[in-house]
Amino acid sequence: EELPSFIGSYTRLGFLSCSNNRLQFFCPEVGNMLSLRTLFARGNQIVTLNDGFAKLSTLRSLELSENQLRSIPEVILKLSELRTLKVNGNLIKKVQKSVVGLMGLHSLGVAANQLTELPNELGELAKLNELDA
Repeated sequence: EELPSFIGSYTRLGFLSCSNNRLQFFCPEVGNMLSLRTLFARGNQIVTLNDGFAKLSTLRSLELSENQLRSIPEVILKLSELRTLKVNGNLIKKVQKSVVGLMGLHSLGVAANQLTELPNELGELAKLNELDA
């Protein structure tokens, strides 16, 4: 299951909640939602994110907890305005060192995954004031 492609026509939408459904993917058209600042997609079956997410340059809060992610999707690391990232309760085994590229990150949630360690590089996130691991 995925969001219908017409969702991309909502170019002025700032908030989208599609939590607690059976979504596995986002349609590529989600990248057209250039005003999107907050996306809640908790409690789905999402396994990855498509490259369209890289266009979401205004996204500040992304909630992907309780899905089927095996890693933090690389496309998230291109979201320079991201302040909050929640990926709790997935199947993530490792937090990539490249997450330090999210220099504006204030809150990171990675609890209830399959982590055995956190990278020391997280200490470089100077604005991080909430870490849920």
